[in-house]
Amino acid sequence: MLKINLGFAQNYLEYYSLINQANYLPAKNQYVKSDSLFSLAFQKYRGRKHDFVSAAIASLHIGDTLKCLTLLTRAVHTGLTLEQINKNKLLSKYLSARLFERLQKIYPIYRKKYLTSLNKNDLRFYQKVELRDQLYRGKNDHGAYKKNFSEVIRLDSEDYNLIKRRILKKGWPYLGDDGDSEKSFNILTQTIAHFNPGQKNFFLPYLMQAVLNGQAYPEQYSVLFDRILLDRVEPQHYGSINIFLADGVLRVYPINTTSMEQVNARRKEIGVPAFEYCIERDGATYDPNFTFEKFKEAIGLVK
Repeated sequence: MLKINLGFAQNYLEYYSLINQANYLPAKNQYVKSDSLFSLAFQKYRGRKHDFVSAAIASLHIGDTLKCLTLLTRAVHTGLTLEQINKNKLLSKYLSARLFERLQKIYPIYRKKYLTSLNKNDLRFYQKVELRDQLYRGKNDHGAYKKNFSEVIRLDSEDYNLIKRRILKKGWPYLGDDGDSEKSFNILTQTIAHFNPGQKNFFLPYLMQAVLNGQAYPEQYSVLFDRILLDRVEPQHYGSINIFLADGVLRVYPINTTSMEQVNARRKEIGVPAFEYCIERDGATYDPNFTFEKFKEAIGLVK
C-alpha cells in the first residue's frame, strides 16, 4: 500500500523510541531509568502532552515534585487541561493537593499560550468538517447511517475533496492535543476513518510525514493503516485495532502474521510501542490461532 520514506528533514523516530522505553519501565518499577529516558527525549526533541504527563508521574515516584510541576506545566502548554489532570487516575493518586494548587495558579497563563499557538483557521476548518461528519451520521443514532446511506456516501465524498484540497495546499495540519484520545484519533483522522479505503489511502503519506516531523502521533498512522485493511476485509498490519465479539472478550483483530517479532519490527519502524505493552495496557487478548477466517465466521461474513 505504501513504501515509507524515512528521509524527511526532521525525524522523530529516536524520540518515539526513547519515549516508548520510558513508558515501559514503570511497569518494572524502574522509575529512575524511566525518568532519565524522558529527560533525554525532551532535551533533544519538542515533547508531546501525553509524554509529559507520563514523565511527571515517573518524577513523582522518585520524589521530585519540582520536576513534576515543571513537566505538568509543559503538558499544559501542549494541551493538557485541569479536567484531564483530575480524570487521570495515576495523577489523582500521586499528585499532592499542594502541588495541584500551585499548578492551578499558573494554569490560565499557559493555557492561553497553548490556545494562541494553534492555527485558528485550520482548527475552525477541520472542526466544521468533523461536526458535519458527526451530524449527518446521526450522533448516538447508529440506525441513521443505514437509513441515509446514499446521502452519507455523497457527503463523505464532499468531505474527502474538501480535506484533500486543503492538505494538498497546506500539508498535514497540527490541530493541537486537546482531547483524551488524540493519540489514536483527532478530529481529522476521525473524519478520514469514515471514507472508503481508496480515499483513506491518499492521506497515508501526508500523515506519515507528520509523524516523522513530530506533528502527529504514530498510533494515528497505524490505526488508519489497519483500518484500511479491515475495510477491505483483510488482516491488519500493525495490530492496532481491537474488537469486542459476542463472548465479551476484547480481542485484537487478526494480524497478517503469527510472528510477534515481525509485528514489533513494523511498529518500531513508525514509532508505535511494542505490541505486548499495548495489549497489556488496553486489557486486550491476542490469540494467534484466532485466524481471519475464524474472525469472519464469528461476525457472520462466512457460514
